[in-house]
Amino acid sequence: FRWRGQEGLRATIYFVIDRDGTVSEVDILESSRNVRFDIEAMGAAECAGSRDRLGPLPDALPLDRLPILFKIDPKAGRSAALQEEPAG
Repeated sequence: FRWRGQEGLRATIYFVIDRDGTVSEVDILESSRNVRFDIEAMGAAECAGSRDRLGPLPDALPLDRLPILFKIDPKAGRSAALQEEPAG
């Protein structure tokens, strides 16, 4: 994710990594209030799950789907992935 627009924007996206490594259910949980930034953030998650970039979930992981919350803050020079606790 390389943002070259307005500074000081942050967003939190939600997505699921499926057993085969694909990404689904991409959504904005906390908007940056900048539509272009939010769309690019969601696109980054979708891109990560395409063309076998992530690979399948490890066999040792007892989940069919891994829910992820990902905070994007380009100003901080880093982003943080926060694994959401599986339901059930």
